[in-house]
Amino acid sequence: MRGQLSRISEAVGHAVMLTISSFISYGLITHILTRVYFAARDDELLGGMWAVIATVFVYHYNYEQSMSAALLAIAATCVSFALCLVYLLILPFSPWGMAALIGIGAIAVDLAGRPEDIIWNYDCSRDGSSCDKPTLGGNPSCA
Repeated sequence: MRGQLSRISEAVGHAVMLTISSFISYGLITHILTRVYFAARDDELLGGMWAVIATVFVYHYNYEQSMSAALLAIAATCVSFALCLVYLLILPFSPWGMAALIGIGAIAVDLAGRPEDIIWNYDCSRDGSSCDKPTLGGNPSCA
């Protein structure tokens, strides 16, 4: 019983910190930074939404996990930027081109030795009792 209460209090603490972090990132984008750069109100709100999504993506239980997720997001942004820049210098935007860039990016990340960062499916433990390891394509026996 005591262990379960500890787990619940840890989960609540984590949720409170994530909520506060998300609120701060939303406020920074929609109120503070928009005083420096003019943008339409709809753009400010959209920017705030993306700030919250980024916060949720990089927030983890400890500093090392958060930094790892942040560095992964930066690397993914750089790869995407490079691919999109080359594409848009040659051809105009199209949905087919976007789909092709996603596929090329997935191949590049896989060849860079990071296939687990492409698709987040969960692989079962050896005995099939739990799903806890992210892998490319997942394990079909994991239900």
